[in-house]
Amino acid sequence: FAVYVSSQYPTSKQLNETTDFLWQEEKAARYLLKGNGILQGFALSFTDGVSLKQISITAGSACTVDGYIIQQTGNQVFDKGHAIDLSLITLPDNTQQLMEKADYDKVKDKLSATEKVLNAIEIFNVASNLPDLPDGSNTLDSMAIPAAKAISDYTVFAGVFVKDDSYDNCQQGDCNDRGTERSYMTRLFLVLAAQFSVAPVPPSNTLSPQMPLCMATRVKGL
Repeated sequence: FAVYVSSQYPTSKQLNETTDFLWQEEKAARYLLKGNGILQGFALSFTDGVSLKQISITAGSACTVDGYIIQQTGNQVFDKGHAIDLSLITLPDNTQQLMEKADYDKVKDKLSATEKVLNAIEIFNVASNLPDLPDGSNTLDSMAIPAAKAISDYTVFAGVFVKDDSYDNCQQGDCNDRGTERSYMTRLFLVLAAQFSVAPVPPSNTLSPQMPLCMATRVKGL
């Protein structure tokens, strides 16, 4: 990364390289010193009925395999969901990344990757209003997942997704583009454990020092 001198006007490329270097160092400190997976909390339980009605997850923290933080400061209850197809892709360096299938289909020609499609349900907490959620969202009990199979056959996993937005600052009619603002968001998914090639899959309600399904959506080489 760039080394600056007095009276220098750094370019955007130099500043971005410096920021990226420091960001990679910070993430590496997490997964090299602490390891990846659940660090504390995230105990999982299901509310039974004829069909699965609610999923409860306690407060906790985790680190993805490449250093992204997943944190939940309080206990959360989820009672709504949205069916979604996810692409679990394996890159030439054997790293695995997760993307929405619709997004992966747009860039797959640029990647030398193998794809495994996961049929998942993204879950939303009880405070979410159905009209504000993606089209097709509904209550969990309407999805006819047998409650008796929820604990034995299903797992909940977290993914860190990246969203880049252009950030404009307009004052007094003078608009200056301030570049791109990068946001990271954690999304939770309910999925049949049998779909994963990673074995064994840790039981959903058991803490584990390694959580191989905790990953980020960063795709190298784009």
